Amino acid sequence: KDHQNVPPVQYRELRALLEAMLSRCADFSQTPLNRKPLGHASSRDSEKAILRRGNFLLSTLEGFRNACRLAVEFQSEPSAQENPFTAPSAEKEDTLEAFSEFLLSACDSLCIPLVMRHSEQATHPNLMEVFLSILHNLFVIVPHMKEKFSKKLASSSFIRLTLELKARFCSNLSHSALNQVCSSFLFYMSLNLLSAPEKTGPPSQEELSAVSAFLQHGLPQISSRSPESLAFLSDRQYVEGTARQRQYCILLLFYLAYIHEDRFVSETELFVAVQSFLLSLQEQGERPPLVVFRASIYLLAICQDKNGTLDEVWTKMPGALPPPAAPLYIMAP
Repeated sequence: KDHQNVPPVQYRELRALLEAMLSRCADFSQTPLNRKPLGHASSRDSEKAILRRGNFLLSTLEGFRNACRLAVEFQSEPSAQENPFTAPSAEKEDTLEAFSEFLLSACDSLCIPLVMRHSEQATHPNLMEVFLSILHNLFVIVPHMKEKFSKKLASSSFIRLTLELKARFCSNLSHSALNQVCSSFLFYMSLNLLSAPEKTGPPSQEELSAVSAFLQHGLPQISSRSPESLAFLSDRQYVEGTARQRQYCILLLFYLAYIHEDRFVSETELFVAVQSFLLSLQEQGERPPLVVFRASIYLLAICQDKNGTLDEVWTKMPGALPPPAAPLYIMAP
């Protein structure tokens, strides 16, 4: 490919176009619904208005996603890193780096609030698929911010949101594209969060590879609501390989949500589920990946005030402990 023939990228013009799109979408989303006190007609009118808003938001997000995809493609294009015809005074504004940071900022300040407000009225799988693919792209576009962005998303209940989307729309093999995007988003966000933990040192590359393997296989299989996930985690029947990977995924997602203050399952039920999970491992003579074991102990520790002490759990499952040489230190809040 002849890089010299690639035309200069007008990043400032692209940015101005996206800002205009998002501003118009924000204005349209704030237009009051024509609600009347009584009558089916007014209800239908409101539904139509919400549908129009959703379609307008979807088209805006699709345009924003196209810009994100462009930024991803340009990362490997040396001649597209900046516009060589830009005046020196504006040089820093007309670069791929500045444009990428704008995309992250615009998503954070406009796209996410717009989608969250709309989801209070209606949730459309196609819209959420585009939205989550944007978030996933941003991990790639602004790699030096991916850990910080992931922490903000996790603390804003995006693990819960994504699991609820999978449970609502992706059971029975439906909405496979949404399931794939949800799984991919959770995969990369989980690895980002584990790579920059809040209270412990980062896991080794070997540990991250083990996590990557079971997340990749297990996440697409998860499409249950939280009560069903807890019941599945508590299953003491013989658990085979693929089912065990799903259990690892569920437990790790609960752990990542909890350490970012998104406690969307009962502590009592979670304590029982994690204890049953560890006992199942002991009964089958298995040792989980160290990251999973650390997550298990953390969850037991934060739930222990209401459910007994860790000493009691420890005496029940000595066989589930990892090898003595494995570092287990983890700080509970």
